[in-house]
Amino acid sequence: GTQLLVFQVSWIRKRDAHILTVDRYTFIADDRFQAFLVEATDTWTLQIKYVQARDAGQYECQVSTEPKMSHFITLNIVGPSPRKGWKDPVHMDLSSDRTLIIIKNKMFITTTFSLAVPKIEIMGESDIYVKTGSTVNLKCVITQSLEEPAYIFWYHDNERVLNYDPSTKDIRMERVGPDTTIGTLIIYDGRREDSGNYTCSPSNLDSASVLLHVLNGKCHT
Repeated sequence: GTQLLVFQVSWIRKRDAHILTVDRYTFIADDRFQAFLVEATDTWTLQIKYVQARDAGQYECQVSTEPKMSHFITLNIVGPSPRKGWKDPVHMDLSSDRTLIIIKNKMFITTTFSLAVPKIEIMGESDIYVKTGSTVNLKCVITQSLEEPAYIFWYHDNERVLNYDPSTKDIRMERVGPDTTIGTLIIYDGRREDSGNYTCSPSNLDSASVLLHVLNGKCHT
């Protein structure tokens, strides 16, 4: 109710007991942190911009009633630093009942407090050996990604692979789940000159690479 507005609302980081904000005032020399009130719902929200791995841990929302009221939220950052996993800034708003994640001005609302860093890998071994004339399927799997990549580019020895001739190469991209995308490069009738480094490069992530070796299919005696 509106009575809550007469009390001070503080956000405290538990690992070092640092007071981050009191009402709209910020008490940390890190401008990624900001508190604001959503008046329509009387909800005080702590916003963390450009979320980093070191932001993981417990946060306490404390209200200066007598006795004081407090609510703890645990923020989990899963995987390596998101600064390496996302090319776009990620902002988080923490309140007592939801987390609002903003990526490139798109909003995702979740009731859990885990941020999973997107992962990218090309299925199979890092070195792939096939015989000439074989059909090669390279599958680039992106998981734990809230936002589907706008595109996935493939590169062969640093030159972009284009599928102008679908009889020799085909490029596909498919969203197979709420957080999973698969990009596929199909090489038909593989030739020796198709050997080399293949890199899968999505629009919103780091890249992954494999080495393809197309071997002469003839037997040597």
